[in-house]
Amino acid sequence: MSKRTNPYHSAQKATNKAKFKYAEKNKKEIDADTFDLTEYYIRDGLRFVKPYYYTFKSFVKGRWVGAKLKDMYCAEFRGESEDTLLKRFSAGKISVNGNAVSHDYVIKHNDFLEASMHRHEMPVKGEEIEVVHEDENFLVVNKPASIPVHPAGRFRYNSLLFILGKCHGIKGMNTIHRLDRLTSGCQILAKNVSTAQKCFEALKNREVSKQYVTGLHGNFPDGHTRCDAPIGSICSRIGIFAVLNTTGQESVTLFDKVCYDKNKDISFVICRPLTGRTHQIRVHARHLGHPVINDPLYNSEAWSQDKGQGLDGLDESERKSIIDKLKHEHDKSCGMEWRSKMKFAKQSSGTTGQKQDQPKDETSTEQDKDPICEECQVDFEDPPLGQLEIYLHAYKYSIIGQNFEAPLPHWAGGYKESIEKLSRTLDSKRVGTEEAATGGCESSISNDNVK
Repeated sequence: MSKRTNPYHSAQKATNKAKFKYAEKNKKEIDADTFDLTEYYIRDGLRFVKPYYYTFKSFVKGRWVGAKLKDMYCAEFRGESEDTLLKRFSAGKISVNGNAVSHDYVIKHNDFLEASMHRHEMPVKGEEIEVVHEDENFLVVNKPASIPVHPAGRFRYNSLLFILGKCHGIKGMNTIHRLDRLTSGCQILAKNVSTAQKCFEALKNREVSKQYVTGLHGNFPDGHTRCDAPIGSICSRIGIFAVLNTTGQESVTLFDKVCYDKNKDISFVICRPLTGRTHQIRVHARHLGHPVINDPLYNSEAWSQDKGQGLDGLDESERKSIIDKLKHEHDKSCGMEWRSKMKFAKQSSGTTGQKQDQPKDETSTEQDKDPICEECQVDFEDPPLGQLEIYLHAYKYSIIGQNFEAPLPHWAGGYKESIEKLSRTLDSKRVGTEEAATGGCESSISNDNVK
C-alpha cells in the first residue's frame, strides 16, 4: 500500500522550497546596486539619507493570516497613514504573489507580499565609524549610539552594516553579537565563517567576558551587586522586555559601582552580563530601581505600576496599560511621534515644522519627492541629539582568546581613571562565567528582595 501524502506537509514543503529559492536569489542583497539607491549627507552632526524607493518583501507571518491586507499594514508598519496606503493600493504598489490586489484582500497562508514604498529614514548621529581592531579574522568598531547594527524598522541605510558597506567598502561581515540601537561601543564583526562559528560556540557556552559602562539614575548600592531576575518578552512586535518571575528566562548581571555624582544624581557602574538576553542590562537596572539615564523605554514612568516586582502579579488591564505607554515611548524614541506632531503642526498652521531662520536643506529636490508620499510634503525639524543615545556603552569584550576595547564615551569622560582602575581590577580577578556557576558575590539582589 502506497504511503498517503499529507496535503499540509506538501504545501509546507512547497513553501519552504520557495523561501529557499527566494533566499538564494536575494542572499547578496547588500550589493553595489543596493548601495546606489540613495546617498548620505551630513548636517548639524546628523547623518541623513535622501528619500528613495524600496520594495518591502515578506512571506506571511502566522499572526497576519485571516487579516485584511490594509489592516495588517496599518498595524505593523505605522510609518504611513491609512489614506496614503489606500493610494498605494490604487496605484498598484502593493501586491500578493506577484499580482496587485485590493486593500480588502484577506491574507492566506504562504502568501508572498510586496509593497513599493517611498522611504524616509530617520537621521542618526553623523560620527565616523571608528575601527578599534582589525586583523585577518576580525573587524571591531566603536559603534555610535543611535545606529542599529542591522537594517530594521525605519532604518536601512542608516544602519551599521550599510554605512560600512557604502562609505568604507566593507561588506560580507558576520555580526557576532548585536548592540541595541541606542547603545554605543564595541561591536564585533567576523571576516570569515570559521571565526564566526567559533565565536557563536563561545557565546553558546558562555565563554565570553563582557564589560559595559553605564550611567544609572540615583545612588546605586556601593560595591558589588548581582541581579538574577528572569527576563521575558512582553511585546514582541517592537521588542519590549521585563522581569517575568514565572515565565522569564535565566538572566544574570553583575554590577560594580565606580562612583556617584551627587550633582547630576548619576551613578557610574560597570556591568557584566553573564547571560545574553535582549535589553538585559537595561531591564535589570530598571528592576533594581536605577534605570539607565536617557533610556526611553526602561526609564519611563509607565513602569511605576509594577512596583519593582515584575509583571507577573499584575492583572491583564494593568499590563496592557504599561505596554501601551511603552509603545508610545518607543515611537517617540524612533521619531515617529515627533514626526507626527510636525505633520499636525504644518496641517493646522500652514507652516512647516522647520525653524524659520534655518534654510531648507539644499540636497532635497523635487526629483526626490513622490506624489503619494505624505512625508514628502512636510519639512521636519532635526531630532534633539539627547534623544539619540542612552548612557550604556559596550566597553570590553573577550572572546576566543581575543580582547577588544572601545574608547569610553563623552558622558563618562570625567571618570575615565576611576572606570579604568576598577575595570583592571575586575579583569585581574577573572570574574566571569566561573562566578555564574558558583554564585559567589558580595551581595545578591534577586527578584525576592527588590522593593
